[in-house]
Amino acid sequence: MPTRQELHSLQLDMSNLRGEIREFSGTLRQAARISDLLLENELKDKN
Repeated sequence: MPTRQELHSLQLDMSNLRGEIREFSGTLRQAARISDLLLENELKDKN
């Protein structure tokens, strides 16, 4: 069974990870938007 300190440390790690995931999620959305725009541009150039 984990100690109280180990559980607290785990909770802090999980909290930090949530923040990192949120930050990465925003960056990923931006990259997807740029990718969509580039694809749209590429398709327009072929027509």
